Amino acid sequence: MSPPTVSKPLSVMLGAIALTGAAWGTVYFWTRVAMDWTGPRLALGIAVTIGYGLVGALALRGEARPWATSIGLRPFPPRGLLSIVLLVPGVLLAMEVQALVRLTFGRAGGVGIFEWIRGLITGASGPSLLGSIFLFVVLLPAVSEWFFRGVLQHGLVVRLGATRGVVLTSVLYALAVAGIRSPVGSWVAVLIATFGLGLLLGAVRITSGSVVAAALLHGGFNLVGVVGWRISQSTPIPSFTAPGSSLPVAILVPAMLSVAAGSILLWRDRKRLSG
Repeated sequence: MSPPTVSKPLSVMLGAIALTGAAWGTVYFWTRVAMDWTGPRLALGIAVTIGYGLVGALALRGEARPWATSIGLRPFPPRGLLSIVLLVPGVLLAMEVQALVRLTFGRAGGVGIFEWIRGLITGASGPSLLGSIFLFVVLLPAVSEWFFRGVLQHGLVVRLGATRGVVLTSVLYALAVAGIRSPVGSWVAVLIATFGLGLLLGAVRITSGSVVAAALLHGGFNLVGVVGWRISQSTPIPSFTAPGSSLPVAILVPAMLSVAAGSILLWRDRKRLSG
């Protein structure tokens, strides 16, 4: 009797899960190791560079060369910048969804995805603020998008197709960001909100053909978080940096319109951007 075989989609998904687990575990391990002698900010920078950067590079050893173009390491056309800027408020919509999910679990809405970096941003000034901006707006987006939308999504899209590839990458990205946290309501809220952001990032990578575009959008998301936490003491925003069931209408409606316009513009220009 011949041994049972594993279907190609299942084997591809299991491989993607294992790769993500290895990268996340490496980030978690090095964060703990480096924390004692570098401080939390530098420790996180070292950890993601090793975890997502190095693990992603090792995963490309079996890829046919040259792989730089295929995984999207190419310039992003300037004409696509407007769509990226218009999509940045998508992070506010994700915070709105997160707040609603938290409320369904009986917890106060708000204080969401960026809660884990609050101590690294609030109260920082001078070099510390600049360090936070570099870490969260430049380094983390660049390295994590290299891994998720470059290496991981590229492999999944090639083997499973665009839709399944983007969705599965977004699921794994959300699981990595949610990590280990409690209570369960907060974990589910972060998971769902980050999955939505992952879909936006994946769509930008697909339509633009450039992982640089996804990194720019990710950096925009994080910049909104940094600014939000910096002004949270003087200007708290319900469902974002303060408990609340919903964002103010003056923020929510423009954010929805902006994301809609950015999506339409990106879809309209997709062939020019990826060509």
